[in-house]
Amino acid sequence: MKSNKGITLVALIIMVVVISILAGLLVNTSMSAYRSAKVTQFVARMNMVQSKVNIAYASIKKGDITAENYGIQATDANSSLQDKMKTASGSNQLDQFRYLSSSHLKSDLDLENIPEDIIVNFNTREIYSLNGIKRDGKIYYNQYQLPGGEFNIKFSNKNQEAPDFQLEKQNYGLYTEILVKNITYKGNVGGGTIYYGYQTGENNGVPTVDSWKETTEKIHIEVSGTYAIKIIDKAGNETIKTVKVVLENAPSTTSDMTPVVYDESAKKWKKVNKDNMGSWFDYAENKWANIMMNDGMVVDSNGYVTSYGSMFVWLPRYAYNIKNNFHTNQAGTIEVKFLKGTTNLTTDQTHIPISTTSGNDKWLVHPAFQNGTKTSFSKGEWNCEIEGLWFAKFETSMETNGTHTDTNSVTTGDVLTSDTIKAVVKPGVSSWSYASVGTFYTNCYQYNRKANSHLIKNSEWGAMGYLAQSEYGRNGTPITIQNAFKFQGSTGSTTNGEAYNTASGVLGSTTGNVYGIYDVCGIRNEYTASYIAGGSSNLSQYGASFATKGISDQCATAYPAGSSVASNTGMSESYSAWSQIYGDAIWEVSNGTGSNTAWGQKKMDDDGATSNNDNEPFFLQYLAGAICQTQDALGTPERSIASRIALVVTQDQ
Repeated sequence: MKSNKGITLVALIIMVVVISILAGLLVNTSMSAYRSAKVTQFVARMNMVQSKVNIAYASIKKGDITAENYGIQATDANSSLQDKMKTASGSNQLDQFRYLSSSHLKSDLDLENIPEDIIVNFNTREIYSLNGIKRDGKIYYNQYQLPGGEFNIKFSNKNQEAPDFQLEKQNYGLYTEILVKNITYKGNVGGGTIYYGYQTGENNGVPTVDSWKETTEKIHIEVSGTYAIKIIDKAGNETIKTVKVVLENAPSTTSDMTPVVYDESAKKWKKVNKDNMGSWFDYAENKWANIMMNDGMVVDSNGYVTSYGSMFVWLPRYAYNIKNNFHTNQAGTIEVKFLKGTTNLTTDQTHIPISTTSGNDKWLVHPAFQNGTKTSFSKGEWNCEIEGLWFAKFETSMETNGTHTDTNSVTTGDVLTSDTIKAVVKPGVSSWSYASVGTFYTNCYQYNRKANSHLIKNSEWGAMGYLAQSEYGRNGTPITIQNAFKFQGSTGSTTNGEAYNTASGVLGSTTGNVYGIYDVCGIRNEYTASYIAGGSSNLSQYGASFATKGISDQCATAYPAGSSVASNTGMSESYSAWSQIYGDAIWEVSNGTGSNTAWGQKKMDDDGATSNNDNEPFFLQYLAGAICQTQDALGTPERSIASRIALVVTQDQ
């Protein structure tokens, strides 16, 4: 029988198929391994770059070098390269990136054989390859973007290496910008995402918010409240910080008003310009807005004040609530909500029921900011709705030909302003005294008609006092008594004679810092443009310039007299007739006249928010009618009384 040792056609075909399958498997396995190797090599190269960037970042933060030492500014590259950068980074904003070519990587970062063009953000340590790596049909531009890429870099205690950052506020009145600055991603993690939310509470010390919203490094806020800012890095670590934002009407100014801020390091006031307007004020931090007038203000080339102009402090329009101890002699709590524009809408967008009568836990728009044309100005209102008012930072003093004059007698003090004699509001000098209330009224009125200057009314004094008592002022902490009598009137010195801007001196202000209002606790009593409209001859003898009409207007307030003999009508006789007057720190913060009748069991009589005596029906103010008093009034001589100016800049100016 003949043996058949050949291969049949069918067997040959089967063999070819098997070989083809095996060859295909080998090719696919080799290609997969090749692609995997390329990814591994890409990750290794990017990790090397990241390590060098981290070292450079640390040196930049220490100030040893700057980012300009590396590559070129991304926005200086040609348009073709910029297009690639935008694709790689996923952003059209390239101003924070530096472009490093292969040669830059070698010369600037000492990295050889890196066939990548890289862009780096040295603020965040983000890196992106312009070539990228393709995997599963998608291009990835750094190692973190790859699936599981957050684990491509080994670092210790990954879950404890949370990012760090600082928050800065820029306040512009009815909006604030929160700036997220100096972001530091730790543990070699090269980036993260910023979120913010309106804080609604806390859970085990962690802020809870209405919702987390992704944001940029500049957050625009238009509602007062506390905000939580969170950064989650690409390894999942997160850090949360909070910041309180309080919105209020931005100060209304005229051309002769210059915004100023206090430089703590230089111990000097400095002019605010358009580049740093956001740092002018922050009522959340008890930093009330200050201005200087052009009556003597001089600044050097760096913007520091070398000679003072008159200083005023902004009281924004607000509603207040005497939370407790209304009409008692026990100090209570006053809540304040700032209002938008000339409306009654709160800047925190909460609804408050506005009352027309005062009492415990009732919200009232402070009358100092309201239109009083329909109420005959009975509560000390203005002639239109206003967004706020300027309150003199110190008591008024006198200058003659630009030099301070010490008014120590009626001869020197009871005079009108002129081309040579001026009323000013400056620190470090004695206050203008020994003048009649009518003289003070006229001089304050003539101070600056462009800004509707006038002698402070009881309502405006109350607006200052209530804000000082709230969380935006001393929050119930007593204002330090100021006793340096002769040289104190407008110095802000304390018992030991420290200047207003020393550590002890600032405790004599309404804010406990240099941004507040001084001379409201101690020194001299101050006349106000408020009087009891009885039949006293003193009304015409001392107040003929404003007190003979017997009716109120926007610059003066006539209080109803009591039922006793008209020529002898004073505080004690008329007090009970004022129960419907609010905002002036009299009825609301006391329960009668005499000793121990006002908040803190202080006086409500001749020495505090009262008429001078029963025969002279003009009001004196002393710390807003007992708000935060630390002791009774000093009982200074009748003629040794000071004055204070208010300014109102209306919308039509």
